[in-house]
Amino acid sequence: LIVFQGHYHPGSLHTINGIPYYTLAAVIAGDGPAQNSYGIVEVDKDLNIHIKGYRKAVSADFKRKKTSK
Repeated sequence: LIVFQGHYHPGSLHTINGIPYYTLAAVIAGDGPAQNSYGIVEVDKDLNIHIKGYRKAVSADFKRKKTSK
């Protein structure tokens, strides 16, 4: 459904060959809560992915493409 990876200092979102890639922002630069990067991932019944990012993490939605059977 999705690939999660880290860390790339600014973070990134890409889709390659229809597969979403979500890279968390690095938390190694600086200290304190403002430097954290985390999120909550939800997958709905249609397999759409919803990410609620906190601190440095970006929120994102990935809609699953319908495939013909």
